[in-house]
Amino acid sequence: MLSFTLIVTHLKNASIEDLYIQQGLYFEDRPVMTWNPLEVIRSSLDFIDNETMIIFTSKGAISNYFIPQAIMFYLSMFTQLTLLIVFISYMITKILHNIRTVAIWTVKYSGTATMNAIGFILIAGIILLALIYLCLYVISLMV
Repeated sequence: MLSFTLIVTHLKNASIEDLYIQQGLYFEDRPVMTWNPLEVIRSSLDFIDNETMIIFTSKGAISNYFIPQAIMFYLSMFTQLTLLIVFISYMITKILHNIRTVAIWTVKYSGTATMNAIGFILIAGIILLALIYLCLYVISLMV
């Protein structure tokens, strides 16, 4: 969000610079837009009323319509949301693929001596972990 406000502030300053160059006001002092993230976000949420900059120069008041900031804001938000959805979908797909691979491997080797040995080791490990946690719980009650 802060990067969006920095980009908008930079684009506003670049727009002012372009306006001065187009009017031939090369040596006049340019107003600098200060970075105010809350103001940028507030004006970006207003979809109906876009900002217009009025700049007073030696040639008079010059109006400069700035980019449709609200459209940029909503597009960037939806782009980030879409990127997040794509990332989550990819992770779910990878997890489901790994579950499928393990399920196929389990069905393929079920009933063999190797699978029986792996099952015995897993059950022994689970029982060992349960005993360790039980001992830690009993010790914590004694202290």
